[in-house]
Amino acid sequence: MQLKMKKLFSTILINAEPTENAVILEGAFTEFNAGSRALKFFVGFGAGKAYLKVKGRLIDAQTGQELAVFVDRETGYRGAIGMESYLDLFPHQAKSLGENIAQFIEQLY
Repeated sequence: MQLKMKKLFSTILINAEPTENAVILEGAFTEFNAGSRALKFFVGFGAGKAYLKVKGRLIDAQTGQELAVFVDRETGYRGAIGMESYLDLFPHQAKSLGENIAQFIEQLY
């Protein structure tokens, strides 16, 4: 969604076979921690914070050559001190990671 909004590429396909002049974006969530409301409440200072980590790469579709690799972790303000559950935080953290990845790709292209 973030890449479509930035209009960096003329066509964006999801889970489809790439054509000749394409860059493949691969990525996966590699780690998540639901945090602890009790630690946030009783200890504070960032203890018990929820986080989400993603790892990915950009690949040239023609050659299969790896063009770039990235790793990002999102704790976010809401995840560090808020008392929300991880189910409430996850969509916000995932969206923030998507924005970060789109900005990274925008800097490359």
